[in-house]
Amino acid sequence: VSRNKSIFEGGVSTNKALDYYADMNGQFMAVLKEVAAQKNWNIDRPWQQIDQEIKDVILYGTGDMVWNANWNYTTKSRSGTQSLTAKWLGLCNYIDDEYQRKRHNKSIKALEALMHDVVCPTCNGSRLKSELLTTIFLGKNIHQLSQMSIASCFELIESQNNNADDSADHNADDNANDKSDDKSDAVVWAISNVVLPGVAASLKTIIDLGLGYLNLNRAVSTLSGGERQRVTLAGQLSTHLFGVTYVLDEPTIGLDEGQVTVLSKALKKIVANGNTVVVVEHDQSFIRSADYLIELGPGAGNLGGEVIYQGKISDIARAKHSVTYKMFQDQSLAPVQKQSTLTKQNRKGDSFGVKGAFANNLKDIDVKLYSQQIIAIKGVSGSGKSSLIKDVLYSSWRKNRPVSCTSVHGLGQFQEVLLIDQEALPQSRLSTPLSYTGIIEQIKTAFSKTEFAKKEGLKKADFSYQSKNGKCPICAGYGKLKTSMDFMSDVWLTCDACKGMRYNDTILACKLRGRSIGEVLRMTVQEATDFFDTEAIVNSLDILRRVGVGHLLLGQSGDTLSGGEAQRLKLATSMMQKRKGPTLYLFDEPSTGLHYYDILQLITVFRSIVDRGDTVLFIEHNTTLIESADQVITLGPGSGENGGMVVD
Repeated sequence: VSRNKSIFEGGVSTNKALDYYADMNGQFMAVLKEVAAQKNWNIDRPWQQIDQEIKDVILYGTGDMVWNANWNYTTKSRSGTQSLTAKWLGLCNYIDDEYQRKRHNKSIKALEALMHDVVCPTCNGSRLKSELLTTIFLGKNIHQLSQMSIASCFELIESQNNNADDSADHNADDNANDKSDDKSDAVVWAISNVVLPGVAASLKTIIDLGLGYLNLNRAVSTLSGGERQRVTLAGQLSTHLFGVTYVLDEPTIGLDEGQVTVLSKALKKIVANGNTVVVVEHDQSFIRSADYLIELGPGAGNLGGEVIYQGKISDIARAKHSVTYKMFQDQSLAPVQKQSTLTKQNRKGDSFGVKGAFANNLKDIDVKLYSQQIIAIKGVSGSGKSSLIKDVLYSSWRKNRPVSCTSVHGLGQFQEVLLIDQEALPQSRLSTPLSYTGIIEQIKTAFSKTEFAKKEGLKKADFSYQSKNGKCPICAGYGKLKTSMDFMSDVWLTCDACKGMRYNDTILACKLRGRSIGEVLRMTVQEATDFFDTEAIVNSLDILRRVGVGHLLLGQSGDTLSGGEAQRLKLATSMMQKRKGPTLYLFDEPSTGLHYYDILQLITVFRSIVDRGDTVLFIEHNTTLIESADQVITLGPGSGENGGMVVD
């Protein structure tokens, strides 16, 4: 709801899911107007000036009461008046009904944006019947236990285990009048002595993996990819299986150097139990701790796919051409600027920041930052980094008011604040690096200017694989055909008609320097940079190369990109757009998926962004990237309840 507008001025129609119901010329608003007329209410006022009773009716309706209204409708072709007999159910109920109908569909983001979780008034969030909450163990009922952090619960169980023997002896010596209670207590302690050690061991494993700050009842859907992976790993560590091969994809994401060491030791325990662990990883310290190394290369994308080295880590010196060997040997290439060299005199921009930040586990902290610099936010996993940047700083910018803090300052110096996260691009096979960045428009223009295009009367729009005149008639521009499987996931096979090039024969017959636009889509960013001679196209492609996605195919489906690749595409897209003014870029672990030398290249990109007057702020654990920052803020000292403070 926009408090300064009436519901007829768009006060409740900023979300497209509400447009249908809040359309001032629609049938639903016609019924609401009749309700207001009969009750002598003036609802054509700013929302903040309307009485609470009227607001409740607008949002939650008038129950089963039926209203007779006249709807003055207007369409593109005609207008008129129609009589309506309908209930007014309220905007919230209309949205809820629509959500219940569509919740199994994929495209419900607009509906979900209007909703938030509300604690159940009956169970107060416990999820259980009241009688089940009367049972007390370790001084708490099961809901109270589940609200504890993993670390706190472990400490409680450990303290109870230490006192178990004393409690048992004490119960044995109790008064004979309490024999029934003694017997009951003895049974409880007998069971707990068997169960609690296993529970404590599982909790300790999760704590060792750096997740002690998580609450036991934390929803899995709210965990990051790294947290989810480590929770799963903790479960496997507790099973003591033998002969299993575990495959992990960058498990060090979100971990600081100390937590990486703990993770490495945990994985070695799995190996010691007779299992095999295969890890895709870029973290240098983790790689050094491995028993065996397989390096693929020599480059990325089409330039990769070869085994550069395989063998023991201790024998890596035999492969002088290995980039891993070079990384081990030369760590001095990073354009590092230590925080200690930063003085007030060489700070180039104005200050900005927040005061009294309290989101999640933040302890009412004050953070002062400086623009036109590279700023790193570091700290152990769960120390409050994401809460500070996303839930406080970015949310305050979006809502133009302090959010989860007492005040914000200095954000007015930025024309834009961009959150470059790792969320996937729109899940569509029609979305590609070319379409997402907009480079496709430049390439379409280039093809439309060829002699063949002019002769055949082909326009720029025809060179879109989503246009009626351009797309392959068989696969509709997807390049592949879907085969539905009854009991398995759908299978996509290359279209025989266009051979995966997405276009029809007429468009594919048009050549630019001997290549069709379909063949261009099969090029990598680097290959396309060498192919085109148009300055605007080359400059745009060069930005993609510089941010570390030179290996991507121009026509690669968006749903095949990793989170790190998606993040760097978002960065490249923002760099290609016309700069509106000073911009604050916010990144969440931009080193994800990058090798050491890719990180050096990313640092160069960040420096170029700062040199043009913008500001780069990132959450990070990678030491190379952190050392490149002009200002470093450390949160901690620990995770969860023990985090949320500025350490330095």
